[in-house]
Amino acid sequence: MKKLLLYLLIITIGGFISFLSFWFTLRREVRGEIVKTPSVIGKSIDDAKKELAKYNLFLKVNTNRRVFSDYIEKGDIAIQIPEPGKVIKKGRKIEVIISKGSRRGDVPDVVGLSIEEASRKINMHGLKVSKIASVYSDKPEGIVIAQSPESGVSGIFNDKVKLLVSKGKKPKYYKVPDLRYKPLIQVEKILKKAGIQYVVKTFANQIRDERILFVKEQYPLPGYILPSDKILTLKVVMRENL
Repeated sequence: MKKLLLYLLIITIGGFISFLSFWFTLRREVRGEIVKTPSVIGKSIDDAKKELAKYNLFLKVNTNRRVFSDYIEKGDIAIQIPEPGKVIKKGRKIEVIISKGSRRGDVPDVVGLSIEEASRKINMHGLKVSKIASVYSDKPEGIVIAQSPESGVSGIFNDKVKLLVSKGKKPKYYKVPDLRYKPLIQVEKILKKAGIQYVVKTFANQIRDERILFVKEQYPLPGYILPSDKILTLKVVMRENL
């Protein structure tokens, strides 16, 4: 009886050792066949094949489906199945779906349009005005003089268009002369010759007559640096009221 029990114990131990050996062997073999899927999103088909080959994986292109993408260029891989980082066995195929590029149409030409017209046209193409910068130029104020991206570009990776808008011609600056106590008829000749814009204001119940009026006050004051697109104000009185 003791011999039988010993015999059974030996068989049990031997079987358990064999099972452990088989389990560790199988685990080593299986572990060697498992890899994590690399990311091939954004890659071309050729580059994706090379990347997958490093992991003994194969590429399968879904020819029945393509998707729009604002971030993946047309012809590159937009989706992969299984997704990156999944654990799979070597030798498997990774299915990919190719990008059709942006759903949006070409960027419209808005140079020469007003800001309002340009914005409407850009919105009609499914795009947005992201930034407006202004500079002085020979073009009228409020007219678009440049855009980015340029017109005709398609499949841009975001929906934003930047505009450069004219502020009109750069104004000249001049130092305001002292015109106080001078005859208005003389002052007007000086200002017209210099191309300075001005407005004359008289006091209440006073006749506007350049021949008898004199400048009593001026705004801005003498010495002030004034842009040419701003107006100089003159207040005039008759000589006896200086």
